[in-house]
Amino acid sequence: MAINTDYKLFFELLKMKRKEMKPYMKKRNSIQGINWLYPKAIEFNYYKKLRLLLKQFIIPTTEFIKENYEKWVIEYNFDADDFKKDIYPDDLKIHISDLESKLEEIYKKNGSQIRTLITDIGFDVSDYNQTQWKKFTKALIGIEFVVTEAWELKAIEVWAENNFVLIKSLTQEYIKKVNLLVSDAVMTGKTSQYLMQQPLFEKIKKNVFMDLKKLDKNMAEYRTRLIARDQIGKLQGQFIEHRMAEAGIDMYIWITAGDERVRGNPSGHYKNAIPSHYVMANKICRWDDATVYSDDGITWKKRTGKMPKEHPGQPIRCRCSAIPYMDDIIKEVDKIIEKEKQQLGIEEVKPKVKPKVKPKVKPKETKKEKQQRIQKEYEKLMDSKYKDMKNIGNTAMGEAVDDYTRMGYARTKGYIQRPENFTVKQGKEIKKDIVLLDKFINKYPMRTNTQMYRGISKDNNWDKLDLKKLVAGDIMQYKGFQSFSTSFETAKGFAKSPFAGKNGVLLSVVAKKGQKMAPVGLARIGGSGETEFIAARNSKYKIIEKQKKGNIIIYTAEML
Repeated sequence: MAINTDYKLFFELLKMKRKEMKPYMKKRNSIQGINWLYPKAIEFNYYKKLRLLLKQFIIPTTEFIKENYEKWVIEYNFDADDFKKDIYPDDLKIHISDLESKLEEIYKKNGSQIRTLITDIGFDVSDYNQTQWKKFTKALIGIEFVVTEAWELKAIEVWAENNFVLIKSLTQEYIKKVNLLVSDAVMTGKTSQYLMQQPLFEKIKKNVFMDLKKLDKNMAEYRTRLIARDQIGKLQGQFIEHRMAEAGIDMYIWITAGDERVRGNPSGHYKNAIPSHYVMANKICRWDDATVYSDDGITWKKRTGKMPKEHPGQPIRCRCSAIPYMDDIIKEVDKIIEKEKQQLGIEEVKPKVKPKVKPKVKPKETKKEKQQRIQKEYEKLMDSKYKDMKNIGNTAMGEAVDDYTRMGYARTKGYIQRPENFTVKQGKEIKKDIVLLDKFINKYPMRTNTQMYRGISKDNNWDKLDLKKLVAGDIMQYKGFQSFSTSFETAKGFAKSPFAGKNGVLLSVVAKKGQKMAPVGLARIGGSGETEFIAARNSKYKIIEKQKKGNIIIYTAEML
């Protein structure tokens, strides 16, 4: 590998770091266990802003159509030949024209504000990405390697402009679909009146409003979510590639999101997906050729038909990432160091080799080994006890569960505590999610007795109890849903966390077969990988025993 001025500094810093390292340290992988994380919170924030922008058109349009549909049908001068013509009610023509004018006005008048909104999201992704890059450079060269990135501003500007065009085209598409849907609906409704079939007309009217609702949800929810996930992933991938290029790193290891939504995951929602991102996990790849991969960084193979021919983040809705592969660079650095030592007549002192002694104690499980073990245990649990859950990912129920385990739990909890703090519309949306969560828990109750833990603190959903003064026989009732973990250490961490305050305690419960508690996947918070369960609303727990270990109070309880 040749050195040029773009990454010479990184190369020299790496050389300095390797010179200081003892031989046994050089054999270690200094970046093992470090992942380039995906900016989930930024993606969700972008989705919310896109949805709010699109609803400026959707809400008034829906209300206008509902108010005028029946009048349009009655006043429409029906003619059989009109089926062959584009003859629509004048009110609708005017409204569609107004919508188109409003569209141009909003994007012309507020274009700079919308672009600023998108650009700010781009800088958020950049800052997050920079933080991830610093983790690797700190591990590799001992310092956080940050260079002047002239390309960054240009990359964000191009990305923001592309997104502006994409969002505007989505609004235009909505207007066209509304035009087509309502025009066809007026013709269909008039046909039923012409045939003097009032019950048929009422049914058509109901179907029209349902179709309109589906269109609104598709555009405001699904399409905006798709754009947010796809575009954040693409920008994230672009930043990763640029930053590695700055340091002269031309190879990377493909890293998946590691959950049930990874395409091609045999235990996930999309096990038959092609191309499969699951098969790319831990494969060595080259930035200059997305059609090859390697198992050792030396021998390169053509990617199969099941593999993506793009880099992480480039495929639609891709959440995969890349971490640096530097074996070639490190080998070259070590060769240079050895050559310099020989020129200076310095002989490396090799450590004495001690005879191997069988360890008396079983080696401590590494974080990676623990996560792999828990992943296998979870997959075994799903295969043996919850096979019927594997295909709920694309359903409304699956979306509600996925949303709850990401950000939705705070919104749901807040609504159950203080519904008056939410608008009527927000309340309706949250109630729908609550109903879906109830159905989910009722449909997938406990299939086996399982030990659960929960770090808890005093809040308005715990029946106003003093959590540190409970005794055996007391009943605890929680008004909302509550997550439990199969990991004692994770729950203990929540009990000791700052937001638990002075009231933090740990609840230990054995959930019995048939009780209303359902698995929602591998926990995202904390990255521990333990299986997470969600208990039904208003669940009650009877205290069996109270213990104190260190500064933590532990209640052993049974779920009633």
